[in-house]
Amino acid sequence: MGLGNCRFGSVVRGLLLTSIITGISLSSPASSGTNEDGSASLSWHPTSIQADISPTSGTTFPIYLQLHGVHDIRELAVDLVWSPADSAGAGYEFLSSSPDAECAWTERAGFSSSFNGDSTYSWSILADTPTILCVAYTVAAPTIVVELAIFRLNSVFVRDSAGAIDTLGIGSATATILGNLTVNNVHPTVVPPRPEVVLSVHGSGLVSTSRAFLVTDDVSIPMNEALESSDSVLVASFNVTSSNAQVFDLTIETQDGHSTTYAAAVVVAGPLPPAYPLPVLVDAPAPLPASAIALTRGGLLVSYSDQTGFVYVRTLDDELITLWPVAGLQYVDNLAIDDADRVFVFGGDAPELTIVRVFTLSGGSLASWTAPSGPTAIDYSGNVYIAFGSILRRYSTYLFPGKMHLHGVDRVGVIFACSGGNPAIPRLRWYKAPPKLPFRGS
Repeated sequence: MGLGNCRFGSVVRGLLLTSIITGISLSSPASSGTNEDGSASLSWHPTSIQADISPTSGTTFPIYLQLHGVHDIRELAVDLVWSPADSAGAGYEFLSSSPDAECAWTERAGFSSSFNGDSTYSWSILADTPTILCVAYTVAAPTIVVELAIFRLNSVFVRDSAGAIDTLGIGSATATILGNLTVNNVHPTVVPPRPEVVLSVHGSGLVSTSRAFLVTDDVSIPMNEALESSDSVLVASFNVTSSNAQVFDLTIETQDGHSTTYAAAVVVAGPLPPAYPLPVLVDAPAPLPASAIALTRGGLLVSYSDQTGFVYVRTLDDELITLWPVAGLQYVDNLAIDDADRVFVFGGDAPELTIVRVFTLSGGSLASWTAPSGPTAIDYSGNVYIAFGSILRRYSTYLFPGKMHLHGVDRVGVIFACSGGNPAIPRLRWYKAPPKLPFRGS
């Protein structure tokens, strides 16, 4: 695939269909005429700005140059580039246009003429009216359209009837053919029921998404809002507080009526427990002896087995949702989960070092680092605390740690974090070694 370039020019003489090719000087003309306040835009619509369209294959379609504030045109010179372009037919190309009732149109001339000293242009712009508000170009699509295509307006020059040349301002400079509407993956894949669950959807053709739904045979949950969108990524929020534990498909609809469904995109883990639930004995055995376990706020049991090296995510009714390996650790001595359902695995392969690995609930790797060995804990927002000797080290958002000294403590045996009644202010608790000694904390 390459970059295509077309240069178009014309002389409009009354109502005649006569035209010659003109070009553009590589340096901007300095003269000012009656069109000095004019501007030009590129669009898929002749009169309004439409910057994006969905892909088509094996067909032709128009793209338009719109002119604003341009009242006196004797010659018009346009420089337009696009990508992908390929002479072998695998990219987009321009064809001669048919006469257009609303706009001027273009033809491949096969010869060149000069505009302000530049004669490198080989396309004509034709019109049957002295007033030109738009120019229609014909684009031919390749047989198979599989990627994003961008058309960009580089420059537009106009000579008026007095011979003065003006450089038009560029309004909307680009027009885009979106990639085919596809969804490749959704993150996270397991969520608790919350008023605002944020999903990151990866694929193509997503920038023109108008609606998105989490759907089952009986339930359809519309998207609250699109927080971010591009051709390859859609970040959207959904309200899933009323949902029971079940698997949802994701349906995406675009503004031009295209749609696609990604099966089994998200698992809603079940009703959210109260903030301070009463202890309940639940028999939820792991498939193998677990060396570390933790519970998500959404009620999922996460365990690690030294025998397999896998993390298991299960419901409290012992239904296995997913499992994934943790490589590079000979043992795991702690497992913790923050309020964003990030899984923190603490282990190692040497007694003097702790390896911290951070994962999504579906097993995606987020971070990894090594710290001196010692008791470990996290708070609700994912800050990691590791105590060694009389030093407590805090790792904030996976960055290099700050240090807090535990005065009067020779060695910490157990450390954990709690809210202290206010979840916005995490509070640490620690016990001296051995744990049965009197409590010290702050």
